[in-house]
Amino acid sequence: GRAVVELVVEGMAQRIESSPERLEDRCLVLPSPKRDRRVADLGAGDDTDLLRVLPLVASFIAGAVLAEVGATLSLRMASTGGDRRWYVPLVLGYVLAFFLISGALSLGMPLGVAYGVWVAVGIVLTAVLSRILFREPLTPLMLGGMGLIVAGVLLVELGGVH
Repeated sequence: GRAVVELVVEGMAQRIESSPERLEDRCLVLPSPKRDRRVADLGAGDDTDLLRVLPLVASFIAGAVLAEVGATLSLRMASTGGDRRWYVPLVLGYVLAFFLISGALSLGMPLGVAYGVWVAVGIVLTAVLSRILFREPLTPLMLGGMGLIVAGVLLVELGGVH
């Protein structure tokens, strides 16, 4: 079979098809100021390789969460304030969020874990900020539900460890 590999060079992603027989053809190339690093078979269970890019993956996920929460709060402002200018950060925030989450996925983060963390942290942060900014309710039952969501994401994460 043929494998699809993504080359990430200075922020530009390029998809190529390659034969899985050669290890070099199955690597993700990451830019580095000093030299290129090759992370072989990301997402294929090699925890050492995944740990090398974990800070970058975490920054992609954190950025995606912040962009999505900002867009969601802009949605609240656009829908209740009557000011159409709020649609600009709304659209840009959602586009940026999907771009960043795809960056985490391209580095080997499993889809279920990436999406789970993104949604769980986004729900909690949106609920807390909605309470602060818009005086929306945040009841103990809601907090309990958010705790269950976070626990569920942790179980998905732990379930993926072999």
